[in-house]
Amino acid sequence: MALSVLGSARAAIDGQWKTEFDTQVGVQKDIYVLKADGEKLTGKAVWERADQKGETELTEGKITG
Repeated sequence: MALSVLGSARAAIDGQWKTEFDTQVGVQKDIYVLKADGEKLTGKAVWERADQKGETELTEGKITG
């Protein structure tokens, strides 16, 4: 999964970002755990859909701007 972020506040990106929204298939929850290192952005996305949970490694993120 690729993720691109624009902005100069790289340190403010580090940490956990939570999302939750209602869709036609029910509530979807995601937690993004991000770490910026210069222009490189890595981390993971933890997701929950109905009774299923999963995790995706974020390896090719880039911070520009």
